[in-house]
Amino acid sequence: MSMKSGRSAEMKAKELGVSVFDLYKWGRDMKEIKQTEVVREPKTLAAYNAYTESLKKELARLT
Repeated sequence: MSMKSGRSAEMKAKELGVSVFDLYKWGRDMKEIKQTEVVREPKTLAAYNAYTESLKKELARLT
């Protein structure tokens, strides 16, 4: 698990004060979040307005 820093997972875990296993779990969790929570911005004003309305309805449903 280098994730671009060039340091080993063991070194990173030690620096952060966590176990290597927690570091790997965090990496898996972040990868899963990135894959499942892709939000695309509306490209047109009509799409933006529709998206805004859908968010308002969801907010009303949750409150």
